[in-house]
Amino acid sequence: MLRTRHLIIILTWLSLIFCASSALAAARGILYAVHSNSTTTYLLGSVHVGKKEFYPLPKIVDKSFNEAGLLVMEIDPEKANSPALQQNVMRTSLYPAGDSLRNHVAPATYELAVKEAGALGLPGPAVERFKPWMIAITLQVLYFQKHGFSAEEGIEQYFFRKVEGRKPVVELESAEFQIKLLSSFEENEQEMFLLDTLQNISNTTMLDAMMKAWQEGDARTLENVIMQPLREHPEILPIYEKLFFSRNRNMADQIERLLKEKKRPFVVIGAGHLLGKDGVVEILRRKGYRVEQQ
Repeated sequence: MLRTRHLIIILTWLSLIFCASSALAAARGILYAVHSNSTTTYLLGSVHVGKKEFYPLPKIVDKSFNEAGLLVMEIDPEKANSPALQQNVMRTSLYPAGDSLRNHVAPATYELAVKEAGALGLPGPAVERFKPWMIAITLQVLYFQKHGFSAEEGIEQYFFRKVEGRKPVVELESAEFQIKLLSSFEENEQEMFLLDTLQNISNTTMLDAMMKAWQEGDARTLENVIMQPLREHPEILPIYEKLFFSRNRNMADQIERLLKEKKRPFVVIGAGHLLGKDGVVEILRRKGYRVEQQ
């Protein structure tokens, strides 16, 4: 069974598929400083899964964290492990008795899902009852586990352990919100999400390009790679809108509130949320803030 914290941390392959070929100690990373008249906040584009070899992070990242007054994350991991949330996951991700995946997706999508699930050690009967969005996420988790990655070694978990009560933790969203978001997809959107995952989950060329860009702090290249599927398949715009663009606007508004409250936050969110004309960085710039990559 997929563990709740994996579901929360691993929302979509677009914001997590970084595959490391070397340690990140010499990496620049995607780190921004946002300046207002009264304070500065730091935005770190995170990698949601990782390995022990990822650490230590670049000194500038830890220095920015140490100077901050609070840690801001997409969700507070401590709040994501309640029994009620687990029940909500099961209630929203399963088809009712007598129904199954094959009744909701094209035969080719179904066959590919069973094939890819089997290759990752998940038998066909285990796929039947789950809705497409949950299958997509489950396969992502299994793929990364197979290659030695874990959510526990991801950037968010690193800083959550590092904070150790030293600073307040603020969440921009919530676990409940993220589950509701995924389960709100229309059936055709769910199938597009699943099919896109099935077709790209083992695309090592894309993974390597994204990781290289992250390591080098090359935001432009990283943006190009992340947005490539949308450019090639405009029909998936509704998925990008829900998973990225609408959330980016909401995150930017909340970060702005923290700035106006004269707090000094250190913000850790998926790197994909920071980039592009609809990313958090450009939204904050349009609001009049000075944003500089570190």
